[in-house]
Amino acid sequence: MIGARFLGPAGWGAYWSAFSAAQILSATADLGGHLTLARDVARTPGATGRVLGVSLRFKIALTALAGGLFLASGGVPSLPVALQYPLAASLFCLSFTEWTGYYLRGRGLVVAESLVLSTDCLLAFVLGAWTLSRGAGPAGLAISQLVAHAAAFGLALAAARKLAPVSLAPSKPGDAKSFVRTALPTGAAILASIASWRLGTLGLLWLSPAGTTDVVGLYSAAHRVLEGARFLPVAFAAAFFPGFARPGRSAGPFRLVFVMTATAALASLALVFRPVAGAAVRVLLGTGFDAAPEILSVVFLAFPFLSANSVISQYLVARGREKTNAAVSLVHLACHAAALWLLVPRLGAMGAATALVVAEGVACAAGFLALLTPCPAEPGLRQLRWRPRR
Repeated sequence: MIGARFLGPAGWGAYWSAFSAAQILSATADLGGHLTLARDVARTPGATGRVLGVSLRFKIALTALAGGLFLASGGVPSLPVALQYPLAASLFCLSFTEWTGYYLRGRGLVVAESLVLSTDCLLAFVLGAWTLSRGAGPAGLAISQLVAHAAAFGLALAAARKLAPVSLAPSKPGDAKSFVRTALPTGAAILASIASWRLGTLGLLWLSPAGTTDVVGLYSAAHRVLEGARFLPVAFAAAFFPGFARPGRSAGPFRLVFVMTATAALASLALVFRPVAGAAVRVLLGTGFDAAPEILSVVFLAFPFLSANSVISQYLVARGREKTNAAVSLVHLACHAAALWLLVPRLGAMGAATALVVAEGVACAAGFLALLTPCPAEPGLRQLRWRPRR
């Protein structure tokens, strides 16, 4: 929000376009290894050292590959390299911080993971706001984020070593193959989800008849407000993940989905009213975003769907249904891309907002269908009771 206030629609549009492309790239340095690490540590505490070693080697190899591809391609042609390179490096640092947090999550230290990520956010916010207050532009903001995320990774690693011993043990034959085979379907889901989540910004930049950074900035600012609200259901899903992952019967996610969706629906209904949306934009973004309230009213209609999707996705992964989760994410990506292609050339930023709502709604329906469909890993509806057995 501070970045949008200082940079304005044009500067924010350039920054967030570069961020969107860099985040899709940095997601390839995960490819499901983070969630697989958390789940394997939760399921087999005695093999933590072996799991950590395999996970770290997997992550380093993917990071080197993604970084090499980025350097070879030069990034997005229409955006300055001085903006894109620091942003890409900062997101790779953030990815390692998240990897450390997922290890803590697997050990059941969800509060510690939250504190690690909160520290990262706090450093990025303070340093970014200070940099902007000194008159820095988008490239200066990107450099501040690189410094903040690198410092946060060092603090996260120190905290993890103190709270839960971080030791790498020699892996057994087949450990790496098993880890990769388990991680890749989840990785496909994560990559598809992030690509779809950022596709609106990039699609608007490429498909809009007035594809300037001003238009992109208006949509991205409203989208960023939604993304801030998105952390609430993600946090609850993360807190329930260790319980979902434990062997044996697990309570279904329906109660959590209901609470999250109902809460999100109230916020969405409030922002449908233009005065409420206008007041929210003025408070969060300041002046210069006069056209954003209408976009915010539409884009926030996706909030109930994405709240449900956050819980469903974590549950499917925790219960060993990575391929199903990947299929739901690919449905989301395909639907979002098609809706953007149809709506953005005609409606611009409003088309991008509508496309996101459609994609989240379709993905939510697909996720519920997956939950209600029996599979070999789970006995279907018998395990998804509203009240867990005592």
